Amino acid sequence: MTSAQTPTPGARCALAVYALIATVVFPTLTSAAAAQSRVASGPRRLAANVDSTVARRIARIEQSLRGAVTITNAPRGDMSLAARMGHYRVPGLSVAVVDGYKVAWARAYGVAKAGDHRRLTPTTLLQAGSISKPTAAVGALRLVEQGAMSLDAPVERVLRSWTIPASVHASHRPLSLRDLLSHSASLTVHGFPGYRRGSALPTVQQVLDGRPPANTPAVVRDGPPGVAMRYSGGGYTVLQQAMEDVTGVPFARFMESEVLRPVGMQLSTFALLPAHQEARAAIGHREDGTPLASGWHDYPEQAAASLWSTPTELGRLMAEISRAYVGHGSPLLGTSTARAMLTPSVGDAGLGIFIKTVRPVPGRAAPPDRGSLADVAPVARSEIRFSHTGSTEGYTSIMIGYPERGQGIVVMANSDNGSELAMEVVRAVAAEYGWSDLVTSERAVTSLSEVSRAALIGAYDLSDGRGYDVAAAPADSTMGSGLRIALRGRAWVPMYAESDSSFFLLVPGTPSVRVVRDAANRVTELVLQREDQVTRARRRE
Repeated sequence: MTSAQTPTPGARCALAVYALIATVVFPTLTSAAAAQSRVASGPRRLAANVDSTVARRIARIEQSLRGAVTITNAPRGDMSLAARMGHYRVPGLSVAVVDGYKVAWARAYGVAKAGDHRRLTPTTLLQAGSISKPTAAVGALRLVEQGAMSLDAPVERVLRSWTIPASVHASHRPLSLRDLLSHSASLTVHGFPGYRRGSALPTVQQVLDGRPPANTPAVVRDGPPGVAMRYSGGGYTVLQQAMEDVTGVPFARFMESEVLRPVGMQLSTFALLPAHQEARAAIGHREDGTPLASGWHDYPEQAAASLWSTPTELGRLMAEISRAYVGHGSPLLGTSTARAMLTPSVGDAGLGIFIKTVRPVPGRAAPPDRGSLADVAPVARSEIRFSHTGSTEGYTSIMIGYPERGQGIVVMANSDNGSELAMEVVRAVAAEYGWSDLVTSERAVTSLSEVSRAALIGAYDLSDGRGYDVAAAPADSTMGSGLRIALRGRAWVPMYAESDSSFFLLVPGTPSVRVVRDAANRVTELVLQREDQVTRARRRE
């Protein structure tokens, strides 16, 4: 399936926090020899000669992967990329960094298929998943600039081959292109599982109607537009049909001529891979490291999910969007259009991309020998960061950009298990380039009295019949604050106390645990939260 936002890069659908913890396995790291064999002979260069300063930066990044949180006064615990690839069972990883509004460097690690000797290179194609959406949005915005579409006119005016089904919500205003691009059209179908390579593929109309051989329900309108952001791959499939109706040419062909080739994305395509390019593609892999039986899935929902690309080429796209945004001139978009794209419409959703306002540390300088950041002028105001993640069967990806700095990163993996690894790489790059909003955060941990620990130990039940157990940590444990938690029957996770009522867990997403007490100060409930996902567990009497 395709994914939505996050630098959070797990991505298939919104899971409850307890499900997240249930799947944390903490596998034993592979041996150094095994890890090195998975990484094959190491990185492949974007160019034959890499500036020595850049080469030193890359070397530091490769040895400095970091979790989301570090404990105050504890050793930092940097990790090597080779070891983390082994830990997550990710066969191949590809990275590109944008600096100065251009791709500054790219590296690829590992292999295109587990058990094979074909190495991943910066030109190996990987599925970009939902990063298809911001790319498709650029194509739609080019049509707006050409006068063929309008951001705010009813999209039904140009949608000729398919009609949005009648709905009780049809009394609200018509849907607009802005609604489709910002996930605020109240259209159903979050994402798409794709089709095994070689399977019969539905047409776009069959996908929209939910008719065989489509494997997802019909796309329907179930609420008023422009009110709330609700991620919708279905909405982008409506966009795909509208663009084909406007241009009269297949979506993939239009995107090739109007977006991909003009910015130098020579390898990228929204189309099914032609036979001559299949050998250039990496094979997708499951979380356990096994290859997909069919190699990859195909996605007729092209605007939502079908893009094949590389970090280098997506970095070029990101650099052009940033150049347009700051008025440096781009063959892709005008400045006003790029600024509309990177302005939140509903919630944090811009037009095809997600936006966050960040406030860098004024005057932050890079450490010695770390290049251009040391010369960056102090920033006294907020700036924006844009991002999108991608996830199809067997592949994960993330792109993050800072348009005012002309910097960013793209990470792609041929694995379902690549999201957390990608974020560890992002944090290492953020530390190297001075992106203070993405570096590892530091949190203080307090000790708990024996009385406080004893008050929390017990069983906590969820409404679906599952539950958590809280127990004392082993006497020889050096992790946590003397307590551990587990979804019943699953792996234990240390609990780190910030107070006797507030804890956090060092697992993906760094969920928090809040303790609820009654008037008599007895513990009655645990509230676990990861971003906007909240799970409540009542204490068993």
